[in-house]
Amino acid sequence: MSTISCIPKLPPFTCCDTPSYGPTTVGLECESCWAKAPAWAVNLTPHPIVIAVDGHLMTIAPSGQVARVMQRPARDLGVMHVGPEAGLPVPIIASPEFGAVEGLPAPVQGTIYIVSGLVLAHVRDRLDVYAPATGPADGVIRDEGGRIVAVTRLVAAGGGK
Repeated sequence: MSTISCIPKLPPFTCCDTPSYGPTTVGLECESCWAKAPAWAVNLTPHPIVIAVDGHLMTIAPSGQVARVMQRPARDLGVMHVGPEAGLPVPIIASPEFGAVEGLPAPVQGTIYIVSGLVLAHVRDRLDVYAPATGPADGVIRDEGGRIVAVTRLVAAGGGK
């Protein structure tokens, strides 16, 4: 497999008959243009994302900025004894309540943002946000220990409408 260490400069691209020459603050207006446009990928997770396609590997380093879903403090539900005999006293908390997404920049033409699956689930209206596809049928590449080494595709926030 060859490794792509950088993405070349974006070529001119026309969205809905309007020429564009790289990232601008004006987003692409139609979904079909988002899907066809060449894109810079900004990794908003704290770890490298490795994508394997057609024998090529591309590693997208963390950008240094992390998109996160804010979480309200969980309620303490007490202790459950788990294990043989008296068991180990394990603290139990309520399911988390999630709030707003923080650290996700506004859309920029020619740029996609790669985020965690949790962030993706909270920004379904964004055509520029993707997460690594890590489901059982997604063709994930794993090492001998079962850890993910690379993904073979990305999941779109907009659901590919």
